[in-house]
Amino acid sequence: MPAADPRQATPDAPTFSHARDIVELVVLTNDASFPQALRAEIAGARRVWHAPSADTVGDLLHAGQVGILIVDAEAVAGATAAGALVPFLIEIKRQFPQLVILIAGGRDMEAEVAALLSDGTVHRFMHKPLSPGRAKLFTDAAVKKLDELRRITLAQAPIRGGAPARRSWLLGSSAMLALALTVGAFVIQGQSSRDQQARGADVTPDAAPVESPLLAHAAAALAANRLTAPAGDNALELYRRALAAAPMSGAARTGLAETRNRLFGAAQDAVLEDRLGAAAAAIDVARRAGVDSGRIALLSTELAKSRQQIGAIKARSKARHGPASPP
Repeated sequence: MPAADPRQATPDAPTFSHARDIVELVVLTNDASFPQALRAEIAGARRVWHAPSADTVGDLLHAGQVGILIVDAEAVAGATAAGALVPFLIEIKRQFPQLVILIAGGRDMEAEVAALLSDGTVHRFMHKPLSPGRAKLFTDAAVKKLDELRRITLAQAPIRGGAPARRSWLLGSSAMLALALTVGAFVIQGQSSRDQQARGADVTPDAAPVESPLLAHAAAALAANRLTAPAGDNALELYRRALAAAPMSGAARTGLAETRNRLFGAAQDAVLEDRLGAAAAAIDVARRAGVDSGRIALLSTELAKSRQQIGAIKARSKARHGPASPP
């Protein structure tokens, strides 16, 4: 990855890239303040690179393991002139299928890429001006999407064998390990038998742990994404009951945390997509489910800002067109 001045990375950023650790973002814009604002608000685990023109994007994408591309549609004349934005995005996605693409622009630009949002070519549309809180929400959602894509790729990738010599060494090591374990088992078994005979008592082996039926029921609800409904048969309620019955249960704690994360994700998606009514309801559900208050506050703040922006747009539109004339 080049390190020329306009493409300066965040200071002290590690040099590797993973969806859960370091994620590389390229920002295509001729507005230098835009990537600078992103760097100021995004944690060090998100390394931001600035591409000042569409011509430089390919170099950056090929040079490193870039996971996320943010395109400032209004500022990049080369990508927006003469309706070239859509073909440009389609070609980028064709060359880099795992790339998560975000578009930043005014609300009037959203219609131009609506089809790409629908088919998944573009992951999200970010309305400008972009607040710090919303920038964090968008990048977190993009990192989550990138992680999902990489997991799918890993799951579908064929398992490749190593060199013959390495395989032979592994097979030899495995055989030796199996032999050692077998000998050890005989030694332990013989010692245990002698101890039992010396004590003159029968020893009953410990029973294998049995999964709680309630936890199994909760896991099934979570797998089916029944997070808060129907009553009595949803993951939130079932995991809470399991945790009340066994406060030290790691499975119950983990399941409850995953349920809350999914509820937060649903509220986050609604906020980012400006589904204001659904967002308010989802935030309330997440709050009552026990999602961290700081995360709830961030969503609530961004929802309030979205309402103000949309209200201002409606007011300007009404002022331009005037009140409707009576029939």
